[in-house]
Amino acid sequence: MEVMIRKVEVGFQMSKPYLFLSLNKLSLSIFLVLLEFVVSSSGGTNSVVFVVYEHLIAIVVLSLLAVFLEK
Repeated sequence: MEVMIRKVEVGFQMSKPYLFLSLNKLSLSIFLVLLEFVVSSSGGTNSVVFVVYEHLIAIVVLSLLAVFLEK
């Protein structure tokens, strides 16, 4: 049983960069779809507002990652 658990851990460690890259691409795709929806529905929202929202979302996500990954 311990050998099987060790193999799973090694497999996860080897595939971790690919998982994070996939998560990055997925989150970027979701953000772009939501951005397109907001732009098309609002009519004329200022582009500075979107940059501020993007930075706020990045701060929240990166802060959560830092808290959970640095424990």
